[in-house]
Amino acid sequence: MIELPYLLPPQFSVSRISAALAYLDRYAGTSAGSNELDHEDPVFILAAGWRSGSTLMQRLLVTDPAILIWGEPLGNMGLLTHIAHTLCLIESGRWPPQDAWISETFTPGALADTWIANFYPPAADLRRGLQRLLFEWLGRPAHTRGYARWGFKEVRLGACEALLLAWLFPRARFVVLIRDPCDAYRSLVGAGGARWAETRVHRVADFARHWNRLAMSWMDIPQDFPAVIVRYEDLLGSPATVAQVAALTGLSLRPERVLPNRVGSSGSRVGAPPWWQRAIIKHLAADGLHAFGYPRP
Repeated sequence: MIELPYLLPPQFSVSRISAALAYLDRYAGTSAGSNELDHEDPVFILAAGWRSGSTLMQRLLVTDPAILIWGEPLGNMGLLTHIAHTLCLIESGRWPPQDAWISETFTPGALADTWIANFYPPAADLRRGLQRLLFEWLGRPAHTRGYARWGFKEVRLGACEALLLAWLFPRARFVVLIRDPCDAYRSLVGAGGARWAETRVHRVADFARHWNRLAMSWMDIPQDFPAVIVRYEDLLGSPATVAQVAALTGLSLRPERVLPNRVGSSGSRVGAPPWWQRAIIKHLAADGLHAFGYPRP
């Protein structure tokens, strides 16, 4: 049996990551606006799986010369997913104990006479450390190249990772892409498959579960979350959709430079998946198909 790292355990959910971040904010002293990185305003493109238009959206956003959008930086590592999953282990009232977060100062040498078995820096420092990790990796390299704003596009991340990113960068904006999974899978086959954490997605069932998990994760986010959900089919033929993305991100977009022009290609065109593959997709992704208005059996 193939083990896929993106098939995460049940505790990795929007409700769990939301509760963990709320605990850190409420009980452990983290708060937005406390340092200069809170003023960064990145844009993150998160697509429900491969071949959903994320590169097209990436090219559209960078028609505004103010922003640099990195393309799936070290995506196979699953770095943000692992961080978010780790934070889900935090449970208010159970772990970590509130008195383990130490904020006071101590006389040098005095700690030898105290109980320090569970002894953490303030949680605000945890937040600043994670902020600094992502900014130094992705933000500063964009700024040093002359870009005022930065971000990335990904096809492996869902709402859980988005909540983490919004916690770290309160001014972040999110563009979420959804595509009919049968069409996306057909395109994926033409591209020769995809990789997630060094595991080749060969089976149609793997793809359908991955698509459905990511798509359905967005049904649980708060209504005021700074995201716009775009169906790939609407992006290609709706100026209003482009205007909606521009309004959310604050970017001046020039779709005439991007939408009519194909740049690069990672595979060949293939016909529709056979009936049995479409049946598998529509069965395993039925919830997501219904949620986003795609036809079901």
